[in-house]
Amino acid sequence: MMKKLKLESNSSALLHMQILKISVLVILYFLVSMFSLSAQTPRKDSGANGLLIKPLKVGDSIPQSLWDLPIDIVNAPSKSDPFKLSQFRDRKLIIIDFWATWCSPCIKSIHKLDSLQPIFKDELAVFATSYEDRDRVNAFLKKQGIKLFSGTKTEYLKQYFPHKMIPHQVWIKNGKIIAITEGSNATDENIRRALKDDSFKLATKNDRLDYSRSRYLTDFIDTADINSFAVSTFSSGQDGLGSIISEKIIQNKIFVYYINADPISMFMRTLQQPNNKTVITNKKLLEIDKLHGLEAMFCYQLISRDTTRSYWVKQVVNDLSLQFDVKIERKLLTKDCIIIGKLKENSPRESISSTGRPQVFQDFVNQLNYSTRWKMDQPLFIDESGFTGKVSTPYYKDLQFDLDKLNQALKPYGLIASKKKRKIEVLVLAENNTAEIKPNIR
Repeated sequence: MMKKLKLESNSSALLHMQILKISVLVILYFLVSMFSLSAQTPRKDSGANGLLIKPLKVGDSIPQSLWDLPIDIVNAPSKSDPFKLSQFRDRKLIIIDFWATWCSPCIKSIHKLDSLQPIFKDELAVFATSYEDRDRVNAFLKKQGIKLFSGTKTEYLKQYFPHKMIPHQVWIKNGKIIAITEGSNATDENIRRALKDDSFKLATKNDRLDYSRSRYLTDFIDTADINSFAVSTFSSGQDGLGSIISEKIIQNKIFVYYINADPISMFMRTLQQPNNKTVITNKKLLEIDKLHGLEAMFCYQLISRDTTRSYWVKQVVNDLSLQFDVKIERKLLTKDCIIIGKLKENSPRESISSTGRPQVFQDFVNQLNYSTRWKMDQPLFIDESGFTGKVSTPYYKDLQFDLDKLNQALKPYGLIASKKKRKIEVLVLAENNTAEIKPNIR
């Protein structure tokens, strides 16, 4: 009986040992599988090859992984293998320009770089790069007549050079980053100084990478915790936040944000008032309008749980009026205007030549009346011709302040523009810090 029990005990022990071995093997298999999967899955902060990327700053050397990184390019003079930054390694200065086809400052900057590249020839290498797809970038460069080639769909390069705003430019000399700056610094003078002077420096572009338009502006100015029904924040211009004028409903709240905007534009946008139907007599606004850069800019944000336009417009206008001591009035004034009418029947007409894209005439008049910022001398155009056809004209900005050119464009259609006086209802931004404000809400 005892021998039988001992035999059963030994068998049980062997069984347990076999089970333990199998368990260990299974665990090792899963560990190896998880490690393999982890090695193949790129991290959020990894590059196209899955390797961990350390953001670079001024003074850092360009890593070999970036020199050898294949980059898809368009607008190249001839078909070739994917571009590598190492192809520019023999140049004295490299400028990497992050840009986009929808970005006006980027377009101005890339045109400037395109003109500078041939001046410095083999001393300078400009590498433009965009996050957009190759067809869009290629078509845009060819339409604009830009000779520089550009990288496409290069979001991964942003991990080497983190930024929020474009144009964003990185200057590289002797394999080291000597500047990270905005587009306006890429000038003939700065490039010459950078090539000759090893101690050359530029102000570093300061992007607030944590900035989000859906968060309270106070998160980026102070640590105030705001949980009010409606709250507004006002400050001077803030470097690193860009320039934004917009209203957006997020999570059942309206966020009205004017970031680095001039006060006149804040009033005009809120009241939906045309710039050329606005008269400004407020001294503070006129003094601010003469300033430049951040001195002329302010940041304002309203967050409201009441998203109706009638509510938030009143809040914004009241805040702005109190801040700048403004009284808002609507008056009927006699103003010098440019009236568009018909030519006399016996007046000779010129043949119509295609000078632009055909458009409805009233749309063209609306363009003539448009401006991004208020100007004291911006003309007011009024159509009294009754003309309902389409016109092909030069770019409207070339005609707004040149009556002779405007008439040359209008004559083939039997139209003429002339200066005359008319009684017009205008918005007056006057001086008064206690006035009751009644905005015209649409």
